[in-house]
Amino acid sequence: MGCEAARPGPSDKYSSRKSVSELLTAMVGSAGLDLASDQPVNITSTSIMLIPTGVWGPLGPGIHALLVGRSSATMMGLFVLPGVIDSDCQGKIQIMTWTLMPPCYMPEGQRLVQLIPCYSASPPGEAERGFGAFGSTGEL
Repeated sequence: MGCEAARPGPSDKYSSRKSVSELLTAMVGSAGLDLASDQPVNITSTSIMLIPTGVWGPLGPGIHALLVGRSSATMMGLFVLPGVIDSDCQGKIQIMTWTLMPPCYMPEGQRLVQLIPCYSASPPGEAERGFGAFGSTGEL
């Protein structure tokens, strides 16, 4: 999972993006917020693939999140690789996926992951964040 670095301009088809703060839990007592694909996805190989959600950071000061696959995605043959979204993520949140037996089709709006917010127990550091997303700290 990751956070795409560039934000869209006003004419971009994703300009009607949602921020994490606009999301609601599916049910009272839900551990996380459901995130869905923002476009149809057809996975035709066993390579790892990023699926965009249309949801953007940042999460907020002192908040980071885990992205965990929904069991319904696994039942459809799609494995969601777990990931962490940092509080200072500025880009689009993406879902890192893999399938053992392609092809695997997911329609737009298919709920694939839960974003589970977590609160930091330590104060933020002074380290500067790199650009990009995956491996943005330079330690890939």
